[in-house]
Amino acid sequence: MIALLIFVVIYLKIDFARLENVVSSSNILLIAISFVVVVPLALLSAWRLKLLVPGNLFSLSDSLKFTLAAGVLNMVLPSKAGDIAKSHFISKDKNISLSMAVSLTIFERALDILSLLIWCSIGLLLNVGRGEGLVLLTYVVLACTVFLITLISWPRMVEPFFYFLSRLAPKKILSTIEELKPSWRQMHMFFWRSKAHIAGIFLISMLSWFLSMFQIWLFVISLNGSLPLMSCLGLAPLAILVGLLPVTIAGIGTRDAAFIILFRNFVDPSISAIVGLLCTIRYAVYAIAGLPFIINMRPFVTTHQKLGQVISVEHQSI
Repeated sequence: MIALLIFVVIYLKIDFARLENVVSSSNILLIAISFVVVVPLALLSAWRLKLLVPGNLFSLSDSLKFTLAAGVLNMVLPSKAGDIAKSHFISKDKNISLSMAVSLTIFERALDILSLLIWCSIGLLLNVGRGEGLVLLTYVVLACTVFLITLISWPRMVEPFFYFLSRLAPKKILSTIEELKPSWRQMHMFFWRSKAHIAGIFLISMLSWFLSMFQIWLFVISLNGSLPLMSCLGLAPLAILVGLLPVTIAGIGTRDAAFIILFRNFVDPSISAIVGLLCTIRYAVYAIAGLPFIINMRPFVTTHQKLGQVISVEHQSI
């Protein structure tokens, strides 16, 4: 309902004649090429998940299966909670503890957000003088980047982080949070086991998010918009982060509004609105590709309580 309300507000304010003109003059071939980027994005995410798992338990096909299955859940859950909910499938399919699977997926999400913030910082630093409010945004993004780097790289941050998390969390999941501590430490030790391992995972994360931002830039270009690539690197991550807020399903509506506001100095609102729709279609493509995998997963509905706990932990960690 909230997503629908946001869409109504957006399209009441957009000139439909201009919107029709943007659609009719768009480069359909370039839009099609843009969607091809979904393939390397899925493969990179799967490859990184494989590298993150201690003990080399996953094959690339296993990782791809879990990644695409999470894409289905991301279409019906807020904050891309499907990426965390997939820990249930990992736990059952690979016979590892749920706490270890949750730690793995939270670590994966932390790397995702860190890579996104780094690209955002680079883009904003190169565009500080080109828009109102960008200076303040740059400081906020840099602060969040430093915090995530500290959390991932400094073992002593584990205790204060989980203490803060336990203070916010409902009592019924406190035991779950306590169980996460040793698993998080194990993930931390495995991640930092060698410089080559760290570099490989980090480069995959950075490349994955660059391709994602490049795809959004291609969407704008295919609609005859004029947006510098570095500006896209600085502003598009902010729209994606807004879409992660647990307000609407899959960020639909909030992400679209963010694109319109953030790109207003570069492109017409009608172009930004269509870019938002194309991004939603991109996530839908992931979901369609993941349907065969999630259908073949072990029974999911009967363990909805555990899954609810996993999602609650993710929301509290955010």
